[in-house]
Amino acid sequence: MTQQSDLTKHFEKILGRALDLGGSGEVVLRERVASYTKDDGSTTSRDIGTTGNSTKACGAANLLDVGGTARTGQDGTTEFMLSEFFCHFSGRNSLSFEFPANFVATPRSQSPVFLTALASPTSDRRDVGVRVATWAPNGSPAPNTSFDWRCRVPYETVIVID
Repeated sequence: MTQQSDLTKHFEKILGRALDLGGSGEVVLRERVASYTKDDGSTTSRDIGTTGNSTKACGAANLLDVGGTARTGQDGTTEFMLSEFFCHFSGRNSLSFEFPANFVATPRSQSPVFLTALASPTSDRRDVGVRVATWAPNGSPAPNTSFDWRCRVPYETVIVID
């Protein structure tokens, strides 16, 4: 068996699927890990008065919707920034993220695994920080757990003027 065949089989084992080498026979070390959309949407807010009554208000909003895949480390946890999974090509403009950052994740495992996650805009609102932890039913960390996730968060575009 050639060294290239061994390498290809090694990558296929890691990915859990066959590699498509196309006509070139080259292995490209890049895999899609996320997809995203930036679209017009709506948000719902509630004003809670001193009487405990709640009023609903709806309005237009820009929404960033990102979905991807990630993996916990040896300690069963991982942290990442949402900006690691989408590209923003607006020159000097930047995004300012708002609450709520809705985040859901599903472990990819044949064994039972619990997963918790917390996603929140950073203090300067220029990114969204995500923390994920996985553990086995006995309470011990579940290391190296792959999971699929999705995050939707409202944003405003900030225009930088010199």
